[in-house]
Amino acid sequence: MKISPNIRRALYVVVPALLVGALALPRALAWHHHHVESSVELGERLDDGLDYLLHKVDASDAQHKQADAIVQKRAPELYAVISEGREVRKQLKQALLAEQVDAAKVQAVRGRLDALTKQASDIGLASLTEVAQLLTPAQRKQLSDRLARFEH
Repeated sequence: MKISPNIRRALYVVVPALLVGALALPRALAWHHHHVESSVELGERLDDGLDYLLHKVDASDAQHKQADAIVQKRAPELYAVISEGREVRKQLKQALLAEQVDAAKVQAVRGRLDALTKQASDIGLASLTEVAQLLTPAQRKQLSDRLARFEH
């Protein structure tokens, strides 16, 4: 099966972006171990994860600075979504543990959580796309090759 050039170009950008996200976001956010308390702390965590990846592909100082700018731009927006998500999860817990469980309220809260999850995903993917565009084709290939070692 032959893949059209437009799809091939799109995959060339999207796949490395998703791969970067697969490595950087979990490491940077460490959701399970520690809640970030500010957008500054979130920015630092994201920056640490991104610096780790950029180091692995021998990114230039200019690429590091551009990536840092992306993180600083997106961290407050992402932190706002994370903070709201915490509050909505509390609402869901209260709704589920209430004396009388209101299924409509549970579904409404679930809908809000779904919307926040999509919003966080959109922010993350936009950020990863910007970072992937900073990398040269050779750097994206290097990252792809490193990630291939972990695939089974």
